[in-house]
Amino acid sequence: MADEKVTSMGAVTPTATDLVHLVTGVSTTPDNNKAALSALLKNITITPAEISAGITPTDLRYDPGNTLRYPNGLADALTVAQDAAAVGEKSILFAADETISTGLTIASGKSDISVRPLNGSRLTYTGTGTAMKIGDGSAITYRTHWSVRILRSGQDWDDGTDTTSIGLEVVGCRYSDIWAHIEGFNWGFASYSDTIGTVHNTFRIGEILDCRIGVMIDRNSDGWNNSNIYHSGIITYRTGTTSTAQTNSIVTKHVYQGHVSDNENTFIGVAFEFSVSAALPANSVVMEFNGGNNRFFAGRFEVDEANFTQLVKFGGSSINNKLEFGRFDSETTLLTTLISDSGTHNSVLNANYVYRYGAGIMLDAGIIRATGNPESGIPIEDPFDANLIAGPNTNSHADKVFAGIGSGDAIVYGLTGTGRAGIGKDPVANLGFFQFIDLGQSDKTQSVNFATFIDTTTNATASNTNFDSVTIPEDSTTLVEIDFVMRYDDGTKVWTQKRTGCISRNGSSAAVLETDTALVTHDPDTFPGSAEIRVASSQLQARVTGVAATTIKWTGFIKWQSVIAAS
Repeated sequence: MADEKVTSMGAVTPTATDLVHLVTGVSTTPDNNKAALSALLKNITITPAEISAGITPTDLRYDPGNTLRYPNGLADALTVAQDAAAVGEKSILFAADETISTGLTIASGKSDISVRPLNGSRLTYTGTGTAMKIGDGSAITYRTHWSVRILRSGQDWDDGTDTTSIGLEVVGCRYSDIWAHIEGFNWGFASYSDTIGTVHNTFRIGEILDCRIGVMIDRNSDGWNNSNIYHSGIITYRTGTTSTAQTNSIVTKHVYQGHVSDNENTFIGVAFEFSVSAALPANSVVMEFNGGNNRFFAGRFEVDEANFTQLVKFGGSSINNKLEFGRFDSETTLLTTLISDSGTHNSVLNANYVYRYGAGIMLDAGIIRATGNPESGIPIEDPFDANLIAGPNTNSHADKVFAGIGSGDAIVYGLTGTGRAGIGKDPVANLGFFQFIDLGQSDKTQSVNFATFIDTTTNATASNTNFDSVTIPEDSTTLVEIDFVMRYDDGTKVWTQKRTGCISRNGSSAAVLETDTALVTHDPDTFPGSAEIRVASSQLQARVTGVAATTIKWTGFIKWQSVIAAS
């Protein structure tokens, strides 16, 4: 084209080689001109942020923020994004797989940075400690968006070698949206607070695979970690990983929430799915909570419960945590062993099972079955057959609220105001029980109580039935009615008897003032035994005397009504 004249009567069509020479100062080698030519045509130059950060792009075909633009990929892109001059560079495109040996950091206070992958690009980490850290707690980091897969090369926590690695650590962030696919670390995802809070974030659990602790939520003495949402995804292990951990007695935890001030975090739709071939170490759990008011909704437990000593652990400082799951593989195992609760007012619910305040019920083909050890202040205090607790109560026998249908089954509820009512098993007196207490007047209190008992005698010795330890209130007058029902075990003799009595207690002394008896005998013989209302040490008792060498079955229905002078 040199010196060629272009006139209005003709046109010149340059070749690609000719076009290269239009760019002043570039190489005549076509491959070396790609970046410069692309930059010229797209008007892309080195940006002020890149100049300020001291990062020189090596491939100007790619926009600022594209990791392929820089010699050190994501590390350089993050450096530019955190520079004060950064604008468009804050949006990073992680365009190709990378392997790094030194952890990357978005410093505290460097807000509005986003990282997204192209075609599932992965970050492989070969170093120690934290692979990617967002913030350090010295200042608040706002509105960070992270969506990159992080893998650890040469996973070795399961043999005890690695005790420090963390895939992604978030410290002191707010209003951020973090997506996590993390694999092979000692801790997978760590939400931590140091000096300032990590709050109001959305953490999306894509997949956390083969990490000793899947999600770690914790803080130091000055921070707080609450009101975050953990959304969907799965936390899981490969079978080979758990086998190695079992062999080396490595404790694993899917979710660990470590401090009383880590509270009001919500998990939605997070699944736990994996299988193990042998029993895990004693402290291994699926979830452990030590804070309060955390919520877990619509989750899934598809794990081998038989190889855990506990699935869910509520620590001593935990309070009012609520867990609701779509399924457990084995509700029966869960009922008997797999909830460890040292806290207060924690509960677990799924389609067939309710655990609350230390005890639980399970609905099994229309039959209520349960076991548990309710915490102090909850009516049922011993292991029992079935229990549903839905209301508060004090721990004083004088105004307990009990509930039940059968032996120890329970529905417990509290009335509004100062009245209380319940149906159930009195854990002190070991009897079926209904009670209503009216505490509404300043000068007196009334209570109406109903109970039942079942007992057996085999001799002629007088003995108390299992209704034997209800205390007559101080400064009270009590009307007692007991229906005794008796039957020889062989069915040859049957009797019923109704006894009423008036009991007065003044101070520490109580006595039966008068009794009346109505005997209905369904056998021509007079009943050779006896039944009586008795008071001993201010305890109301139903006392019976059987027949020598004879098995007699007894049941009773007791009503006692008291008026109690206010002290």
